[in-house]
Amino acid sequence: FVPALHAAGRLRGVDLVVDAQVRSLELTATGGTPLTMLSRMLTGRGALGPAALARRLDLRVGDALPLSVRARRSSLIVAGIFKPKRFASAWDRVLVVDVALAQELFGRGDRIDRIELVPRRGVSEASLAARARALLPSTVTVEEPATREAASSRMVRALEFNLTALSGVSLFVGAVLVATTL
Repeated sequence: FVPALHAAGRLRGVDLVVDAQVRSLELTATGGTPLTMLSRMLTGRGALGPAALARRLDLRVGDALPLSVRARRSSLIVAGIFKPKRFASAWDRVLVVDVALAQELFGRGDRIDRIELVPRRGVSEASLAARARALLPSTVTVEEPATREAASSRMVRALEFNLTALSGVSLFVGAVLVATTL
């Protein structure tokens, strides 16, 4: 939660050294070079914020941004401001931090719940998954994104069924009450 916005925001923890998507963000020159901004993030409580959010909250590089994460007050330092190339409105309330800082903020310690791998050109998803399975311990599950999408879809269908059943029960109870009244 970002108190200054009176609204929730998103915090995205990424591996700053390896993630090509972070390196491709168009960072503004006000924070120095991209390497300087990324080093600030790796060595402290730095975060990259979108230009729209920076304008809205009048933030500049080096400013503190108070947050409330899991009912705990915290503060991040604006290490850089970026301009998203695509889907700018989707980035309006997204702060990008190092994955270790995200884990610390959410109280997860050394536990990671998900790692997203993106294959390079010429590498198939199947071979990347096979390589990940070979490198990771047997307690770790390697799945394609479609698996998570299918599970979410099943959950939504189950919720729709439950709501339909409850509305049917409500109509039946209402009909019984009307019949009893008559």
